Amino acid sequence: MDNALCGPQVNYPLSLNLTYANLMVQKVPGTIQPDGPVSNWTNLNPCPLNACCDIWGQCGITPEFCTSSPADTGNPGTARRGTNGCISNCGTKITNNNEPVLSPRRIGYFEAWNKQRECLNMDISKLDNNGYYSAVHWAFANITTDWKVDVSGQQEQFDGMLKLTLIDKVLSFGGWGFSTSGYTYSILRSGVKDGNRQIFAKNVVDFITKYNLDGVDFDWEYPGAQDIRGVPPDSPDSGANYLEFLKLVRQQLPSGKTLSIAAPASYWYLRNFPIKEISEVVDYIVYMTYDLHGQWDYDKPTAASGCPAGGCLRSQVNKTETAYALSMITKAGVPAKQIIMGLPLYGRSFKLAEAGCTGPNCHFTGPLSGATLGVCTNTAGYISNYEIFTWLSQDQNSDIYGNISISQYEDEGDVVIFNETDWISWLSPESYVARREWGDSLNFGGTSDWAVDLNQTYASNGTGSEVDSGYDDDYQLCDYSWTYDSLEELSSAATDMRTDCVAFYTLKVLIKMLDTAYDNFTNVNNGYDEMFTYYVEYMNDLVPQILYTKLMFVGDGGNPAGTELVGAMPVFGEGMNYFDCTFPDGKNYPCGEFSSRTDSYFDFPANGAATRLTLTDSDGWSAKLTDEGIDSSYVEFGDHTRKQYYTGPRGNREYDYNFNNFPIQNTSMVVPNPKDIVSQVIPNIPNLRSQMKATLLDIMLGQWINGSISNAAEAYSSPVFMLMQGVNGMAQAKQIGEDEKNLKGQEAESKKRNFILTIVSVVLIFVPIIGEEAAAAAGLATLARSCAIAGEAGNVGLAIYDTVQNPQSAFVNIIGSLIGVGSIAKVARDGPGLDSVARIRQGMKATEISNLGKIFKSNSDTLDTIMKVCRIK
Repeated sequence: MDNALCGPQVNYPLSLNLTYANLMVQKVPGTIQPDGPVSNWTNLNPCPLNACCDIWGQCGITPEFCTSSPADTGNPGTARRGTNGCISNCGTKITNNNEPVLSPRRIGYFEAWNKQRECLNMDISKLDNNGYYSAVHWAFANITTDWKVDVSGQQEQFDGMLKLTLIDKVLSFGGWGFSTSGYTYSILRSGVKDGNRQIFAKNVVDFITKYNLDGVDFDWEYPGAQDIRGVPPDSPDSGANYLEFLKLVRQQLPSGKTLSIAAPASYWYLRNFPIKEISEVVDYIVYMTYDLHGQWDYDKPTAASGCPAGGCLRSQVNKTETAYALSMITKAGVPAKQIIMGLPLYGRSFKLAEAGCTGPNCHFTGPLSGATLGVCTNTAGYISNYEIFTWLSQDQNSDIYGNISISQYEDEGDVVIFNETDWISWLSPESYVARREWGDSLNFGGTSDWAVDLNQTYASNGTGSEVDSGYDDDYQLCDYSWTYDSLEELSSAATDMRTDCVAFYTLKVLIKMLDTAYDNFTNVNNGYDEMFTYYVEYMNDLVPQILYTKLMFVGDGGNPAGTELVGAMPVFGEGMNYFDCTFPDGKNYPCGEFSSRTDSYFDFPANGAATRLTLTDSDGWSAKLTDEGIDSSYVEFGDHTRKQYYTGPRGNREYDYNFNNFPIQNTSMVVPNPKDIVSQVIPNIPNLRSQMKATLLDIMLGQWINGSISNAAEAYSSPVFMLMQGVNGMAQAKQIGEDEKNLKGQEAESKKRNFILTIVSVVLIFVPIIGEEAAAAAGLATLARSCAIAGEAGNVGLAIYDTVQNPQSAFVNIIGSLIGVGSIAKVARDGPGLDSVARIRQGMKATEISNLGKIFKSNSDTLDTIMKVCRIK
């Protein structure tokens, strides 16, 4: 609205007072009209909480209010027909969330009165050493009419909290009942007023200090509220009074103790909180992103979009409205890192007005809830997770419980329909995990559960062992004490486990496998220097054999005591095709033609002058050497005599055929020692293990943020399988080396070739962990060429080489991303970092995995089964 509305720039009058409008060009009581010509009035009366304002001056947080849709004319304050437009604070994007949260809080509210229920009992001692929650909020301490703290109503549970040692102990005040009961609603309202708040704050801080609690939490529902049934409207000043009270508590609270409040995820009630200013005083805000809908919607036409009559079925935890609520509080100025997203461990239930009508345009009965009572909670419209689990269990065990009707579906939050009449919105175990990870990915400060005692019941009035609901997917923390010896064992047991638990146990197994492989590496490596020496010796032995008995000639020319028929003339090998021969009689033609010429015998005298070779195709020759596993640096040109032992019917005879400029073994050839590569691997393994252990600990503490546990396990799997494959090869090579000492002849030659292939394959599998540049300096290419010495079997090693030397290879990028090798940057050890590595692994083709060896492939296949990954061939 940068232009004048129309006509000359004059001082236009504000429009009529409209008390509902709250903002903008509508004149709100107390608005002072700016002096002089005004072209932009959009900032005169912004909505509370920086909520969106439509062209009618109405405030809201949904697209209905937040979508800018200027009319085609472009005139200020207009919107396209059929829309409400938006003229300030537009959009529903979550903001103020750029700062990562390294250790998200995991808070569990504990209903101290839970033992008063018929069932669903839990003693607070069950929270110690729970492995998940970082803090317990003990709900709720009583406040007397003279603002003293009183826990005598639940003294046993309070005393039990004091004994907890492995979790932060926070005392909570308030709650819905205390805030809205006719007997107690006025205590908070009056307690925060000037003259009273000084007494109230001191009493609270003295109590927290006396019992050495870790923090204090206030859940006032809600300051400034005008429409809570059964109690008078609150003063509009309560929000400001609440802020001043919190400031006093903060000033008096000893350092190191936390101060927090609970806040509603409703614009209608949150607007009375000076929430930005409160966030500057407290450590965190528990944001109640549940109860978005309930029985109270029955007669409210504005409670649900698209339901003008009110009372339509809506999820109390639907993700769309949760996102709008998170956008609202962050736009209001509260940093995401201070916002603890609330998660319910209960459902909101409704009785269907029409059986079978379960969609968003269907209605529930009212005004009072007609939903089936839970046997423990005994409250229509409110049912614990544990009770939902028991119903689901009955459906799974109809032979015991008889036929009941259960159907489930997900609608940005989960829905259970019980016996065709009850519609229950809740978060299933998997949706709970997904919602938590979603909040973490947005850099919120953590999650808070209401309430920990609604998920599980314990025998002996809460002090005994867990009572199984019978449902095979009820959400409990994974039992971190469980261990499995192998992926195969875990795969057999994983069928009935939750995905997050399977992933956690997978990571534990991978760490155990890494430890075993590293121990084996150390054991096999003991005395392994001799194996590398064998490799160098074998290469020195095999190079002349390949040159003289395969490449340049076929066969070894026989021996003096031979009985096999050997011709008087040597048979030229394929290597001769790259040379011209100049014979003693002066003839010159390609050596490869020698065998096909009828007069060649006379050109090639035995025991006489030498035949000279001239290289005519150097590129072809180099390629041929590579095919045979020989580096060109291993060969030079010089004099050579081929001894041919003729064996025929008239006796044996020896012939010498002399050559000049013939390919011979380079007397100064240097064979790269594979140890130079393998020795660089060792320091990286303990570092990798430390990363894996740290990730496991983060998961156990509930601090694994912004990523999935499954992806963490997948990301770490490749280096573990790599080490296992390499160690297996080292052990094989060691055994071959030991066996070869006692072998002779052809069998020994075959063993040597297999030994070379095995050693080189070991080295190649380790290349990504040190980087191609370092490996190249240690003679990687030369080592890889030697795979060909093993003949067709060498294709295995060459396939590995093709994988590890390719910078685009998934395997190379996985290892490089985890360790930081060469130009590949090491990813952060957090959710996004390991997610990115897991995506690379998930994209590996089956052929690439096969190329890395049988051990690698076997374990990878088992992991895919566990993680339900399907690979492209």
